Amino acid sequence: MKPGDIVILWVSGQQAGVYALGELTDEPENEDGEVWVSYRYAHILDTPISRDTIKAHPILR
Repeated sequence: MKPGDIVILWVSGQQAGVYALGELTDEPENEDGEVWVSYRYAHILDTPISRDTIKAHPILR
C-alpha cells in the first residue's frame, strides 16, 4: 500500500457492503502488530453495494 492507492471501504455486519471509495494519504504504520493507514474519502455512495449484490455478481463473487 502506498499514498494515492484507491481503496474500497467495506462495512461488516448485518448491513455489510461497500459504502465508500477512498484514497490512501500516507504510508501504512505498524503499531504493536496492527497495521494502520490514513485515508481520505473520495466518494461516499448514495446507495451502498450490499454483500448479497456482490456475491450474486458473476465476476465479483
